[in-house]
Amino acid sequence: MTIEQWIFMREEVEAELTGLARDILYKRTGTHLNDDSPLPLNLINKIELINSSFNKWRVAIEHVFKNPRYRLKKAYKKVDKSKARLLDQVSLRKMSFDSQANGKGQVYSCENVCSYDPLENKWLKFYISGIFKQLTSLFKELDHFLLEIEAVIKKKMKYKNTYMHDLQYHKLLSTKEDLQLHRFKLTSIINDCNKFLNLGWVKELDGSRPMQNSMVIQTDPNYRTIFKFYKDIMVKNYEISLSPEYTYYWKRTDQMYEIWGFIQFIKAFTSEELGYQIQKGWIYSASISNERVFVVPFLKQGTTIELIKGDIQVNLVYDATITRTDVSQLLYTDMSANRPDLRLDFYKEGEYINSIIIDFKYRPLKKFGVSPNVHL
Repeated sequence: MTIEQWIFMREEVEAELTGLARDILYKRTGTHLNDDSPLPLNLINKIELINSSFNKWRVAIEHVFKNPRYRLKKAYKKVDKSKARLLDQVSLRKMSFDSQANGKGQVYSCENVCSYDPLENKWLKFYISGIFKQLTSLFKELDHFLLEIEAVIKKKMKYKNTYMHDLQYHKLLSTKEDLQLHRFKLTSIINDCNKFLNLGWVKELDGSRPMQNSMVIQTDPNYRTIFKFYKDIMVKNYEISLSPEYTYYWKRTDQMYEIWGFIQFIKAFTSEELGYQIQKGWIYSASISNERVFVVPFLKQGTTIELIKGDIQVNLVYDATITRTDVSQLLYTDMSANRPDLRLDFYKEGEYINSIIIDFKYRPLKKFGVSPNVHL
């Protein structure tokens, strides 16, 4: 195998492993975009959040625009005695220190005014400022992928006789339409944030994180909706990483090819044509860490994946040793080569039926008596 072939295989296996992990995260996080979407997982998660929260956000922010929370406070203003509305102890105290006002026949009239500086509004400004920054960054990322997709579409359209029959071309068109819809919703929320932050009473509020908590944020449904959206949008994105063990085994081309072949069988059994459902095993039993990192576990000797379709169960067993001594086992052999790369064990209604033994070989076809220059 040449260096170029080795690099190509390693990149393909890494892509296959990451693709499996991504599919699992799609299902566990309730992501509804196409599995073959070219977008990175973190961007897809944010888009999903915006789609699911958009209507609630619109109701909440419109209510805040029309009916922001406020508190009444007293304001004092010097007016002629004939125009004074209300005098209280504070008015009299102010007048006692202002002889000039007394000489002009003026008094400090008291009136109730609306103040938009309660603690919950300071928190609201902090939340919406954070949402605005996060979504502005997301908008740039989304536009970057839109431009890339449009460039690929234009490139494919140069082949006038074939592009209309190109499945990838139509998938890209569909992705582009989806992204344009997501872009519209994203733009709408960014505009709402910008409108709010430029309101006169909002500009007067301190934009830093308040030192005290506000119970009103939890009791007012509209403020609570905005707080929840802020909390969700600021959550760390999911990350996918491969177990460090893969780094060592990349040097072994035979093992790389075995891993690649094992994945192809998983994909084949779970395809629409065969329709098997994975129950457990290997990557499908791995958990997501508290840091929201999904680590793809190494494919170790003896790893088993269980698949079910109706009353048929298939176990995909990787690199496991078949006993040569215990004839009481369902499967045994008297051959020295008793460790196949893959074994397919079939069961019907829980009863063992049969097994198929498979080996993966990356060798020139001439080794098998077939035309050279092609590899399996």
